[in-house]
Amino acid sequence: MIKLIDFYADWCGPCQAMKPVFEKVMPEFSGKIELEKIDVDKNPEKAQEFGVMGIPAMVLIDAVSRHLPGVLGKYQSLEEERYGIGVPVYTRPEVIVIPPPRRGKKNKKYKVPSVLLSGDHRKIEQWRKRKKNKWGL
Repeated sequence: MIKLIDFYADWCGPCQAMKPVFEKVMPEFSGKIELEKIDVDKNPEKAQEFGVMGIPAMVLIDAVSRHLPGVLGKYQSLEEERYGIGVPVYTRPEVIVIPPPRRGKKNKKYKVPSVLLSGDHRKIEQWRKRKKNKWGL
């Protein structure tokens, strides 16, 4: 599920202007987008973690904890932000290696379909439906 983090403060006029917009729009995305509201006065360390320099600020996080492109920050993942750019981060593997059940046999390698690596939930759902029909499930 995608998470939308809204950084705000009670004294911030533009933040208060966004409140009715969220109340109106978020029910349409129930079950698809999770809204988390963070008061920067009560939780400044969380705002600092995401590099919030002014409010209102919003951050979108996808299902594998990556900042979505074009949103706040220069990092591709939260792991990169915490541990540094260029540090290996957890991602979905492109190949899954299954060890053999008996000695003397070779490992089996299965290529993970690129659609599953994309993180695009709509495309993944379409792919799953096609596979379901193909397998007769």
